[in-house]
Amino acid sequence: MTIRHHATELERHAETPLETLHALGGVLGEHVRLEERELFPRIEAALPADALARLADALSQPSDPSSRPA
Repeated sequence: MTIRHHATELERHAETPLETLHALGGVLGEHVRLEERELFPRIEAALPADALARLADALSQPSDPSSRPA
């Protein structure tokens, strides 16, 4: 199941079953490991240092939650 599915289940129920929380934790952990092992090294290899620095600066700025996709 997807992260979005688990998040929807959390919003839908006043009390979240422990198994749902464990499942969400597992999916989130897998997602983070995928980013760390595959995505970030590809980005670092593809972008020059100055572009990485600008990207890091942009990502460190607070974002407006109202501008995020639903």
